[in-house]
Amino acid sequence: MRDAAERREPVVDATVLVTGGTGGLGGAVTGSFLAAGWRVVVPTREPTREGTVPPEGLELVPADLLEPASVAEVVAVAADGPAPLRAVVNLVGGYAGGARVHETQPGDFDRQLALNLRPAFLVTGALALLAFVVIEISGMRSLGIKGYLKTIFYLPPGLPTFMKPIMLAVMTPIELIGKLAKPFALAVRLFANMTAGHALVLALIGLTFTFHSYLVGIGASAMATAVMLLELFVAFLQAFVFMLLTAVFIGLMRAEH
Repeated sequence: MRDAAERREPVVDATVLVTGGTGGLGGAVTGSFLAAGWRVVVPTREPTREGTVPPEGLELVPADLLEPASVAEVVAVAADGPAPLRAVVNLVGGYAGGARVHETQPGDFDRQLALNLRPAFLVTGALALLAFVVIEISGMRSLGIKGYLKTIFYLPPGLPTFMKPIMLAVMTPIELIGKLAKPFALAVRLFANMTAGHALVLALIGLTFTFHSYLVGIGASAMATAVMLLELFVAFLQAFVFMLLTAVFIGLMRAEH
């Protein structure tokens, strides 16, 4: 990664958060972003060795991605830097393997599942919460306090006076639920599409260790490779949808209700 940082072109005004950025694939992704001049934030459970200087543009943040508070701190560091947060790459995960399914202990299975699913869920949820805050603050700044309150306490123009309390009682909970549903929908949409592919790939790879067969291993590896290529496309697509929906929600908030 140090060589990539030295070869990079002029700095880009953008930040990327890379989970699992200290591993083999993660290191390659991190090096590519550094080479392009990005500010790269990488959470790590291993503290930086004394006397070791990270490459320019790389920020290693001590964190445990299985803990919600730690994930929130990492996202805050990435979003609060000198360059805006433009991308997130979820790569943390792994496969222990080495045991047949009926020999796998429940504790080992739970740790494996948590390592591959929980960080993606927590990081995606933190991003959705960040998007929610940006959407609401954007609405407040554009509409003012009075205009923003109208997005919660909605009364159609020309409504008879006696109908206003009824309309407020009916519409206010609906508007509040709508606001809270937006970040939930963003998080679930992105997380479900990404982790579905992860689970399928792990299941296919696990067939090799279950049957201890070269033929099964070749077939499972081929299918897993195909699924990973499809998952790569789906991940980019869902990330784009996440960004697009966030932009749409911001646009709707900035307009009059």
